[in-house]
Amino acid sequence: ETWRGRDVTVNVPTAAALRVRIGDPIARCAVLDLDPITGERGSNLLKTLVASRLRNEAGEPYFGVNAEVIETSAAPDTGAATSQRR
Repeated sequence: ETWRGRDVTVNVPTAAALRVRIGDPIARCAVLDLDPITGERGSNLLKTLVASRLRNEAGEPYFGVNAEVIETSAAPDTGAATSQRR
């Protein structure tokens, strides 16, 4: 939740560095509880998230954020991410 509004530089191995702006939180959907092989519901991970995360108006837990690429560069990979509040 504290990353919202920050610009973050991510160094990607063997690729250009990306600068992204962290936006609004997004909710986690129920597909998280589905077994990827059988398609059957099997875990209670979503229920666990609901108990410990902020939720939207529909009761869905936030578990991610939107981000917009605002700059790319050919900076060498340092294996680290940095951030600054804008």
